[in-house]
Amino acid sequence: STSLANSSYLLISPPSPTVPLPPTPVAPILSPCCRRLEKPPQMGLIDAARLGQTDLVKLRLHEIGFRDADGRTALMWAASNGHYDCVSLLKDGEAGLQDDRGWTALMYAAWGGHVGCIRLLLNFEAYIQNYNHEFPMDIAEIAAREGSNDAARCLYCAQLIRNYDWERTKKRPDSL
Repeated sequence: STSLANSSYLLISPPSPTVPLPPTPVAPILSPCCRRLEKPPQMGLIDAARLGQTDLVKLRLHEIGFRDADGRTALMWAASNGHYDCVSLLKDGEAGLQDDRGWTALMYAAWGGHVGCIRLLLNFEAYIQNYNHEFPMDIAEIAAREGSNDAARCLYCAQLIRNYDWERTKKRPDSL
């Protein structure tokens, strides 16, 4: 028998003369005109920031401080992907937080070579070390040597962080 409850799933019970089986959910019911789900899934702040969806980030700011399974925040995802406008919206609420490896949003921006995001985050996170005792400047230099497709941009980011340090304190982070 087929039954349609007030849900978005079609439940089908297979005919069985001996043992009745529970209903089996099948694919969600799709709208016939556009072949899309009737109710779109909700996107949280972390996903919106990761994808650079600034309008959705503005609507989900009440989720500031939420973390994913690796301890990453929405700010870290936005910085990692170079979403300047999202970083601008999130920095006041999440700057200074570290993930499960001790990385900050500035470290993710440095690894990706995202100059604009680095400039937004320098005042908040320039002197925070990760759990391997690396500063954001070190992360940018490592990215230039080992991990980045754009080594020149990562070297520029390392220089940007180094210049910030010299202008602000006149000493290197490792001498603090």
